[in-house]
Amino acid sequence: GTLAGATKAEEKAEENPDICGIRCPKCGQRMEEVADSRQIPYAIRRRRVCEGCGLRETTREIIWRRKKKHNR
Repeated sequence: GTLAGATKAEEKAEENPDICGIRCPKCGQRMEEVADSRQIPYAIRRRRVCEGCGLRETTREIIWRRKKKHNR
């Protein structure tokens, strides 16, 4: 089933998990577990843990905002 409020990218990743996700640079497994997540200016910082080898990695996901067009 799809997640409530999921984006199109999240839905597509759920259908085919090999096209999306972060892989461990050490063993190649997907790093799905998020140990810590916090908002920083213009991004979300996540501490991820590899279930295969236990490696910890920090990712920063940039938040993009579109400017609104003003019709005159």
